[in-house]
Amino acid sequence: MDRDAPNREAEPATGSDIGATKHAICPKWHNARRARTQPLPPAAPWGRGGERHRQTWYDSLTGLPNRGLFMERLRYITDCTRRQSVDHAVLLLDVDDFKGINTHFGHDAGDYVLIEFAERVRPRLRRADTLARIGSDEFAILLERPGGYEGVWRVAQRIRQALRSPFSTQGVTLHCRACAGASIGHLPCHRPDDLLRQADQALCCAQQSGKACFAVV
Repeated sequence: MDRDAPNREAEPATGSDIGATKHAICPKWHNARRARTQPLPPAAPWGRGGERHRQTWYDSLTGLPNRGLFMERLRYITDCTRRQSVDHAVLLLDVDDFKGINTHFGHDAGDYVLIEFAERVRPRLRRADTLARIGSDEFAILLERPGGYEGVWRVAQRIRQALRSPFSTQGVTLHCRACAGASIGHLPCHRPDDLLRQADQALCCAQQSGKACFAVV
């Protein structure tokens, strides 16, 4: 993922952890007019399209949508924004110290962490939201009509709570946390690649602030 993206329009607000950014976030789009849109096209069942479908659109380890399917859904909702006044957000999550987990406890433990991470985060989202694995230890969430900055912050808080309990595998107890970076799209000029790039910039800013940090643009 591009870590050297061009300058953005707004500087991200950050906090010492995901729960510390509430007062640093201004919900300036919270009261923006929202129009109804058709729901995102649902993910096809595992049986439809067979093995080629699964390999093309889904992550083999977690069963989540992969980067390709995530981008298709992001393009869809961005197109809705061009036609109607609908806000949406991209939230990127990166597992802290994942390389260390693989190094010290083995790749089986690393795989367990990724699977358990997905299982904990997924129930904290709404049915219309999309959780995808887009990199080795990186996950992306597409939020439709999140309610501006405050809505995105509430999602980050729920994820933080989901990761509070330790992960246990093969007799080893691991405390898994994640940094999060978010971008909010509310204008017709916002393009899918731009939103992902801005979310990545926010994620980099959060990682520079420490572990389990959150930033938003």
